[in-house]
Amino acid sequence: MRLLTYGLLSGFLSLGCSSAVALTGTGSGAGGYGGAAGTTGSWTGSGGASGTGGGLQLSSGATSSASGSASGSTAASSGATSSASGAGGGGVSTSGDCMSGSDCPSGQCVAVTPGGFNVCLVALTPATTCTSALDQCCPATSPCPDKEACYLGPLVPVCAGVAMAPHNQCAVDQCAKDADCAANQICALAGTFGLEIRACVAASCKLDTDCTAHAGGMCAPAQDPCCAASDGLFCVYPGNGGCRSDADCPPTSGHPTRYCSPDSAAGIASCQDGGPICPA
Repeated sequence: MRLLTYGLLSGFLSLGCSSAVALTGTGSGAGGYGGAAGTTGSWTGSGGASGTGGGLQLSSGATSSASGSASGSTAASSGATSSASGAGGGGVSTSGDCMSGSDCPSGQCVAVTPGGFNVCLVALTPATTCTSALDQCCPATSPCPDKEACYLGPLVPVCAGVAMAPHNQCAVDQCAKDADCAANQICALAGTFGLEIRACVAASCKLDTDCTAHAGGMCAPAQDPCCAASDGLFCVYPGNGGCRSDADCPPTSGHPTRYCSPDSAAGIASCQDGGPICPA
């Protein structure tokens, strides 16, 4: 499934889900699906993911680990990694763009899958005007038939063809759980992956532990190179050309143009030479 951020998305919101990211001294990992998230415990040092033998030096995030983690520095995309120490110096590693609500403008840091990559949940802003012939709802005057929220859509952008003009839509979820989606998809929260409702999103992996082809692999959202929107979850291997966006693929002496390619067949996102072939 390919997602597009064309249109004026007004923010994101969690629809009635609850969760927490519990990164404690007992070694518990990130919580499940949810809205507001809190983090307990303390973080020290600047090492890497426990047990991988190398950390993730991230372009615009933070890297931290509790005692017992292996240290290292490998280039990767925006995000953060940390590991909570458990009995015998083990623990559960967690990757993400945030570690707690204090890292997010919305104050909410959630896991996109239970125990998986953490992202900042962005609160949706309800529609305030009604100016398009495509509007399904209007604030105060034309509410949604089943009392759903009215937001400025498209609610689920698609990375293909002509961009849909912004218009008000009733926020009806496409799914409630992963089982409602196709194989290799997850039911993502509203407020993540550029979504304004819960919807099915491609997931080549769900946890960092699913990414074992190379050391230091993390299961993270990767952007579509044609529209800079999230394409879903992919394994990213920082030491093997892994990327999460075009910004992680700078030009080289032999290749002045490079891009980040999420490959659903291979289940990875990696830098490729040249430019992407984008749908018309």
